[in-house]
Amino acid sequence: YINGISDDSRTVQPGDLFVARAGSQHHGEQFIEHALHNGAAAILVDATSLLPKEFESAPQPIIRLPDLDSKRVALAQSFFRHPQQDLTCVAVTGTNGKTTVTHLVASSLAKMGCSVATLGTLGVGVNGRYQATENTTPGLFELYGRLADLRAQEIDVVVMEVSSHALDQNRIAGLEFAVAAFTNLSRDHLDYHGSVDAYYEAKARLFSEYPVGSAVVNIGDEFGQLLFNQIKAQRLFLTSTEVVKNIAPRQGQQITYCFPQQVRYSADGILGNFNINGNHYPFDTSLIGAFNVSNLMIALGCLLSLSHEVEESLAALSEVKAPPGRMECFHPKALCASVVVDYAHTPEALAAALQAMKPHCSADLWCVFGCGGERDPGKRPLMGAVAEAHAQHVVITDDNPRHEPSQRIIEQILSGLKRPSRAYVEPDRATAIRHALSQAAADDAVLIAGKGHETYQIIADQRLPFDDREEVRQFLRTIH
Repeated sequence: YINGISDDSRTVQPGDLFVARAGSQHHGEQFIEHALHNGAAAILVDATSLLPKEFESAPQPIIRLPDLDSKRVALAQSFFRHPQQDLTCVAVTGTNGKTTVTHLVASSLAKMGCSVATLGTLGVGVNGRYQATENTTPGLFELYGRLADLRAQEIDVVVMEVSSHALDQNRIAGLEFAVAAFTNLSRDHLDYHGSVDAYYEAKARLFSEYPVGSAVVNIGDEFGQLLFNQIKAQRLFLTSTEVVKNIAPRQGQQITYCFPQQVRYSADGILGNFNINGNHYPFDTSLIGAFNVSNLMIALGCLLSLSHEVEESLAALSEVKAPPGRMECFHPKALCASVVVDYAHTPEALAAALQAMKPHCSADLWCVFGCGGERDPGKRPLMGAVAEAHAQHVVITDDNPRHEPSQRIIEQILSGLKRPSRAYVEPDRATAIRHALSQAAADDAVLIAGKGHETYQIIADQRLPFDDREEVRQFLRTIH
């Protein structure tokens, strides 16, 4: 009797089947001993595997299956009894905005009476409560297991973030999507993909290799334009923050086009109108920043693609607050600067976050950030240049240095600044945050970027408890 199924020995529970398959960096056969130690009831290997003799004599059965890798999807679907057939799946991909769009769509659906869950960077979310997952998009067997759990909870709609890693590694194989959305694309994960073109090709696979009912695409993004020209979906909802002319549908395509007009920013959020195929609809939101206008349109496109009415969808969207650590605002009393905590960890996302705050800030902008260790070093000077260009005060600190020397990361960030001597360097992140908050004037605004919702700091092999938002709360408690 098999209780569960996993291809990650670290997650194997007593009674599970361990699938020893080739991964992107390691082969599962290297971890058979670990899986058995964790209680695996049986091991599944490819028929061509040459296993050490000690495994052949293990009490647990070794099952050999020809062409194992191509049968993973059928295995997952059979074991978990085809959960995808009972769920409406919505996929959101792109570099920035996935978490916010997923949150906006799911929260709005819940307000409109749907039973909905999310899967993504924040974990598995049901009714606003999140259970952490290791990856933005779980591995194939974990994903099908999660979907089966959600079906058992009588969930109808699952809105999921789909990462480029997941698409490249076929983690969502076998799924069909009622709606697939593309937010934007900019430099990220080049340590994995090698080039921006390869990164784009991974994202585009969502629209070319999976059954998609409706596609929602931001054609204000150059890669969104490219995707629109390649896409096969017959129903398209296109968005852009600036008007795009001469949108030509291919034969049989139904196109809805949305862009914003008369957008006004205030301390309370954003007001404006959406022009949808020539019809005007007012919107308002407590979210801040121009990019959230784009996120709102993509979320609206998902809702309309699921057959909800425009007015009902906009009313629901207007009530949704920012997700944890995504342009999350802390509005203290007049004693202290306003503070925003955001996950921005790419040059484009950092620029967008800082630009988003400008209409909401009457004085100086502060930017506290770092760059991850053992990740794309090429973006470090770019992020330094962005911070210097948009903020009057730059504070450089640690952000998951891992095994890389903190000082080296900081020096590479500083190399992108025209006047590096004006930046304040403090590797200890808690101290850096307190410095910015204590030195900023009451009418200044402080952006703390890079970690967002994360509740840890990775230093060497240690995952130490750390939360930017909690650091802000603690500081605000001390001054009140």
